[in-house]
Amino acid sequence: MKLPKTPEDIVTEIYSASDSYGDLKTRQLIYVLSEVADDIVVEGVMQVFERAQRVEASFVDQEVAGRILAERKPLTNVHPESLIERCLIGWNKSAEQFPFWLVEVFGQKIF
Repeated sequence: MKLPKTPEDIVTEIYSASDSYGDLKTRQLIYVLSEVADDIVVEGVMQVFERAQRVEASFVDQEVAGRILAERKPLTNVHPESLIERCLIGWNKSAEQFPFWLVEVFGQKIF
């Protein structure tokens, strides 16, 4: 696995981990992402949450993205309302890590 350099690289790696149905690839991705800037990680994960192109795999894709948020805990300067608006349509509400990450990064005052 190569070090992702762009948000699009992260999306590709999330889809790859999702397609493998294995925990090992997800854990490897989370480990590799420790070397990537938080802003790039957040943007890549948000792209997975806002896209619903892979309808059959959407939940698994978002579970992998959610695990990245939960375990990597990237910080961002993007306003939380902007993040929520972007993800509202495509986000599978069963991928519960997204709102927990928002509270962890921004605090309960955002809700």
